[in-house]
Amino acid sequence: MKKYKLIDVYLILFIIIVIALTFNSKALYQWAERLDIGRFRTAAMKILSPINQFSEKLGFGIPYSVVREKFLKYSGVEEVSPEVVEDLSYSQDASDDKTYFSRENKLKILLLGDSMMKEAFSSMINASLANNNSIYTYTLANYSSGLSRPDFFNWPLETEKLLSEYRFDLAICILGMNDAQDIEENGIKYFVNSENWNNIYRERAEKFVSLLSENITKVYWLGVPIMRDDRYNKRMLKLNQIFSDVCKNFANVKFFDISQKLSDAGRYADYLKIDGVLVKIRLSDGKHVTYEGAKIITQDLIRNISLDFTFEFDGNDDKQKRTDIIYY
Repeated sequence: MKKYKLIDVYLILFIIIVIALTFNSKALYQWAERLDIGRFRTAAMKILSPINQFSEKLGFGIPYSVVREKFLKYSGVEEVSPEVVEDLSYSQDASDDKTYFSRENKLKILLLGDSMMKEAFSSMINASLANNNSIYTYTLANYSSGLSRPDFFNWPLETEKLLSEYRFDLAICILGMNDAQDIEENGIKYFVNSENWNNIYRERAEKFVSLLSENITKVYWLGVPIMRDDRYNKRMLKLNQIFSDVCKNFANVKFFDISQKLSDAGRYADYLKIDGVLVKIRLSDGKHVTYEGAKIITQDLIRNISLDFTFEFDGNDDKQKRTDIIYY
């Protein structure tokens, strides 16, 4: 067996690192963007930013994009940009209580959120409404996002862009699980759960909910479910309280406390007994919900939709429902 000198090992490692940085620089740069604010993130961004720009100019990022596109294609997830949406024109005044939704005048639902929405919730909501041709769903979701880090993904800005072009009747949103981290505002860092942090986060939540409330007929805001880790869960409970308080300020916004539905008498649970059968409702990370867990909440959402909106018929005779998804 051939023995390698130490210099040869270093050379091989160097080549591997160069290839990884060159052909996967975009993914590494996105990873650096998601890091907590601090010296390590600053250093990582300074190193990876020029490398990413260089590789993009030379087209080295193409293999990454091609592989991602192929994966989305064969996994059944369609990636659509807003420009291709054709039937989001608003045909009737949403403020009119006599608006009836039908095949010709669909109820347009905007699904917003982080990985919680991107994975189980949007999938279950779309699956539950798949046979209703009176409803149109549109998903804008982004992993690792929230209101704490607009430098990573600016929810108000991206949502405002969408709402400037299209109208929706209902928004269903869940955010917060990535927000228990320090906030940077005007170059100043505020530690999570400090008084200044709470004030800034509440202001951001107020502005975002206000944006949705002013542009969409009704808004359903989903609280974050109970988390397994006690310290993390306490932070989520504080965020839920902020969201709940903010939602009370808007007549057309409903806050859904989903913790009780996804817990065992208020305690975290991986499994719940449903109709006599033990069902797994949470993933192994102790944070995200399974499809079965999302189904429990989706049933409540659909009941509220049937109460808040009027349909000419149930639309279950046609499977031509349109769904568009934007993933970042």
